Amino acid sequence: MNQSTHTLMEALLERGTSPALIWYGVSERIELSGKVCAMHISKIAQYLSDDLGVDGDSHLFLDLPAHWKSVLWSLAGHVAGCHVSYTPTELSWNDVVVTAHPTPPQDQATHLALTLAPLAFAWPGDLPDEYEDAASAPMRYPDTIDLTTFTPQDIAVENPPTSFSTYAVGADDPQRLTAQFAGAVFNHAALVIITPQNNIENILATENAHAWDII
Repeated sequence: MNQSTHTLMEALLERGTSPALIWYGVSERIELSGKVCAMHISKIAQYLSDDLGVDGDSHLFLDLPAHWKSVLWSLAGHVAGCHVSYTPTELSWNDVVVTAHPTPPQDQATHLALTLAPLAFAWPGDLPDEYEDAASAPMRYPDTIDLTTFTPQDIAVENPPTSFSTYAVGADDPQRLTAQFAGAVFNHAALVIITPQNNIENILATENAHAWDII
């Protein structure tokens, strides 16, 4: 099923300081409230729109693994009106590429380098040539967004199979992960994302979470 970007932002803000997204990476646990998720999405969407000038013809190619940052960038891309993609397409001047492994660009798109290090606010060291910093650049923008200046966009939503307050999923398919996160938010639940290096059973018990499906 689909919902609108505007409705998603409202649902995130309604969660307030309650957890919305919990990430278990390699030796790290990061918890983001609904308000904090909405803040990050707002900043990124404004950066994409105001700084990079994306529009309804722009493609946002996310060369990223399943990660909490890929979820927020995907949703921000939808808010800004982009066509969000995880598979390479022919890119033009008004498209944007976000990658955690920058290589010399071979096209006219805007290229962004995004560090996946926990709580990093800037690319470590010098930026590669022809790249902008996807971590630091959006931070210049306000924490909130005027949604009346953006056209509502449809986003894919995967509703959870049952009715619990916290669900856990594996960090596998980034596109599905975004739909699952949206589904959790719309069902007033938090989503715990677990990478394969972690002890899943321990995390389920610690977070009092229910597996979305077989992790």
